[in-house]
Amino acid sequence: MDRAKFDVVIIGAGAGGLSAGAFLSRAGYKVLVTEQLPFVGGRGSSLEYKGFQVSTGVGAWLLPLKDIVFDPLGAPFDSLIRIPEVNTPYYIKGKCYDIPYRGKLRAALKIAAGDKEADNVMRALKKAFTWELPSDKISLRDWLLQYTKSEEAIGVVNANWQVTETGAGGTLELFKKMGSINFGYAINGNRSMWEVIADVIRANGGEVWTRARATKILIEDETVKGVLVTKNLLKKGEAQVQIDAQAVICNAGPYTTLKLGGEQNFCQSHIKDVKETLKTFPWLAFQVSSSAPILPSSGIGFVSGSRIINWLLSPTLLCPELAPKGKHITYVGAWIPANPPWNFSKYLEMAIQDVREIAPDYDKYVEEILHVAYFIRQDWPMYRSYDGYSLSSTKTSVINLYNAGDAVFPRGWSGQPGAAMSGRRVAEDIQKRIRPSAR
Repeated sequence: MDRAKFDVVIIGAGAGGLSAGAFLSRAGYKVLVTEQLPFVGGRGSSLEYKGFQVSTGVGAWLLPLKDIVFDPLGAPFDSLIRIPEVNTPYYIKGKCYDIPYRGKLRAALKIAAGDKEADNVMRALKKAFTWELPSDKISLRDWLLQYTKSEEAIGVVNANWQVTETGAGGTLELFKKMGSINFGYAINGNRSMWEVIADVIRANGGEVWTRARATKILIEDETVKGVLVTKNLLKKGEAQVQIDAQAVICNAGPYTTLKLGGEQNFCQSHIKDVKETLKTFPWLAFQVSSSAPILPSSGIGFVSGSRIINWLLSPTLLCPELAPKGKHITYVGAWIPANPPWNFSKYLEMAIQDVREIAPDYDKYVEEILHVAYFIRQDWPMYRSYDGYSLSSTKTSVINLYNAGDAVFPRGWSGQPGAAMSGRRVAEDIQKRIRPSAR
């Protein structure tokens, strides 16, 4: 077996892993990022298919990533993103409303449910934000029902964020901290953005291995020692390599960390935290191609009053580079039930019918379903945990073994910004504890 040595090994080239790797490599650490897929970015990436840039998960880019990751690393951002002028329209009862940036939640609530219900919800939010947030022992839906019985008002909030399963406190803290954050589209596809961060790692002496699966985390005396990696997956000449390291970061989820490290090597309290805290975030997403636009707005549209979908967008209205000339992509997302049994064909049928009612030209112009994804498992969910149900620490019970990503969001953060911030915080902690080796 071949053997190599790095200061830090990172399992998974998603937002958390790449961010941690980039900050550590810039600080002088010898970093290796391993990724079993043939591309970086994970669920925040894209693949080319028939000339279309098809997203692997993320529909649009939350702009705080610029301040959290790209600017501190000296990586380009503004030149790679286009921002819709009307950033987040609302589709309410099948009609599109171009709601202004400031006060958009109140405006959407008024359209959907009237002045009285809008005032009730906004008054409750103000109290929570300025006095005390509720606990996570109540769902956001149950918390809202204390102040409004209007399903139309609750539907507007649900369009922004799933209300049935999320903890009220964690989700409201997310609303408070992240607020009305704008979105943008990656001009050349999502993958191009994360390749920029991977290039930061490479430029600072680190390595990024794709088609490389971590098969075991090496642990001795409650301290991490390295990782076993199989390189060149799906190609001739697969080889197993032992990577010795001072620290290991797993960006593939806490369940994967336990599996690779062997539960016998972890404290029972940590195992219990993982298994009793995390709640997977299920979601349906599909993308269609069309010969003409089927949506009236280039913004990320939140959908209220539908059967199942919660948002939809058409990035090619602003970024025609994402599709062959004259073609368009429409991307649709839908909440699905938290727990099985699932009826996937039914959910897709319901979601398509929702889109037809919003976009009357759907059947006229849509040519093909490019991609359908059901994000239901811990290894490939929308998020590995609902808001309010993330682990409180990136550290495991094994010394110098960390988790990063969407199960260890800093409280009040979510999405790619939250995952990236978790990676950045892990990098900061490692810099306090471990010195980089001489290169």
